[in-house]
Amino acid sequence: MCLKMLLGCIENVIELPEKEMGMGSELVSCMPGFIASIFDVICKEAKKHTEIPDDQIVRMVLSTLSATGDLMLQKEMTRFIMIGDREQ
Repeated sequence: MCLKMLLGCIENVIELPEKEMGMGSELVSCMPGFIASIFDVICKEAKKHTEIPDDQIVRMVLSTLSATGDLMLQKEMTRFIMIGDREQ
């Protein structure tokens, strides 16, 4: 518990059972790079269809990503609702 409090000063601490440590590590270590590469593709594809400068495209995409993440955390959204998903 003391370690959780100490690390909690840096970031949100999520305790996982040992059997889930592999996936937990993947989600917080490799996933950011994977997500960044997806956003890189979005920016490059957007550039093909607009004259908006590269730096503005990047700022727009990153701002959208940040705001979406903040909203999902604030609303405690636990799943993504896909377009056409009938389940409420």
